[in-house]
Amino acid sequence: MINAKSNFVSARYEFRVFSLDLDKQKGLLSKTEEFLERERRTDIYFLGQDISPSFKLRNCQSLDLKIMRHKAESYELWAPGGEVGLPANRTEIERVFEDTGSFPPLRQNQMYDRTDIITAFRKSGHAAVRVGKLRTRFRINQVLAEITHVTPQSSPPAWSIAIEGSDQEELENCRQWLQLGDARNASYPEWLSRVASPG
Repeated sequence: MINAKSNFVSARYEFRVFSLDLDKQKGLLSKTEEFLERERRTDIYFLGQDISPSFKLRNCQSLDLKIMRHKAESYELWAPGGEVGLPANRTEIERVFEDTGSFPPLRQNQMYDRTDIITAFRKSGHAAVRVGKLRTRFRINQVLAEITHVTPQSSPPAWSIAIEGSDQEELENCRQWLQLGDARNASYPEWLSRVASPG
């Protein structure tokens, strides 16, 4: 399935931390009233020198792009840049994505499945890192919060907690309530670039 190009309006501020121990935050979230969903999936992140366009294979089935627009105090503004189900050809891929300049070279008449996309990104100098996720999501007022057990390939598992939304004041209130005021924001691609071994 091909999703239309995104626009700036759909961008959201994000704050994420990774740790071996987030028991305090898990306890706080377990008391919230609005549970949204629990999800298990495996993503493959493509890590290049520039991680502000962040490509991944979502659930190993569709190619997904998020773009970091700018940093605002403790937060990063990320916008969806498109998503395309695989297999897809170059024309379908270029029609969907906002930032094709950071794509690896793709052949005009080839259909690209998951293996072909991984090969293309690796040839262009990207590491491909597989990450297992077990994620639970909540809503706290207008803020989306999630706690995720993360298992990167060839690296010890960790926990991640994230909040995202469009209202920075509400986000900051939620961040303080979760006792993350002194924590450092780290996106998935930044964290994986430090801890994970490419496959």
